[in-house]
Amino acid sequence: MISRHRLRGRRRFAAARTGGLRASSAGVRAQLVPNGLDVARVGFALVGLRSAVRRNLLRRRLRAAIRPLLDTLAGHDVVLAAGADAVALPFLALRTAVELSTARALHRTESAEAASTADNGSMTSEPEPGP
Repeated sequence: MISRHRLRGRRRFAAARTGGLRASSAGVRAQLVPNGLDVARVGFALVGLRSAVRRNLLRRRLRAAIRPLLDTLAGHDVVLAAGADAVALPFLALRTAVELSTARALHRTESAEAASTADNGSMTSEPEPGP
């Protein structure tokens, strides 16, 4: 993963975590928010791992799991949150969990962006003038 795909800064992480849509699978939670760019930016939040060796191992495995998905996630900031239970997963299971959670979050983001075609009229209590 090259540096342009890296999500940096506390504010960007906070925006993705508070304003983004979430989905999780097997101990991996993906949070997506549109960024208006032509690339996806990815950040990692590793929870409950006290050992630096385990944190770095999980971060490398998550980077490898998300790399093939960067083209499909273009235009979004992604925060992948994982904990101690994700360290114990075999790599194929971790990759599947990352794919499922990002696909679900992406689907939710796209369906939330779709505008409603229904015209419900005005929200006032006054009746509409008739012909």
